[in-house]
Amino acid sequence: RIAHLITRTPVRSDCTAHVLGEPSTSSPVTVHLKCEMFQRGGSFKHRGASNAVLLAAEDGARVVTCHSSGNHAAAVAGAAAACGLRSIIVVPKDIAKTKLEATRAA
Repeated sequence: RIAHLITRTPVRSDCTAHVLGEPSTSSPVTVHLKCEMFQRGGSFKHRGASNAVLLAAEDGARVVTCHSSGNHAAAVAGAAAACGLRSIIVVPKDIAKTKLEATRAA
């Protein structure tokens, strides 16, 4: 559903770690990392926002809204624009200038 709105990000499986707090685990475990830092907006939040906006569009919505001071705000704004919907993003008065600019640019 969201493939056309998101970036396909790699999974790293070459990482090993020891489980902290588990003295019975003496062997390292393999850790699989989904590299969402390469996603649009640098966060996994673009996936959820894209899915929510698409569902809203399918239900006939013309406007979507959210409250956020960070990645979710930019993700909703970007997904709405990509789907041809208007977005209303409510942000705190003291939002960081960089976050506000990223949301406006989305």
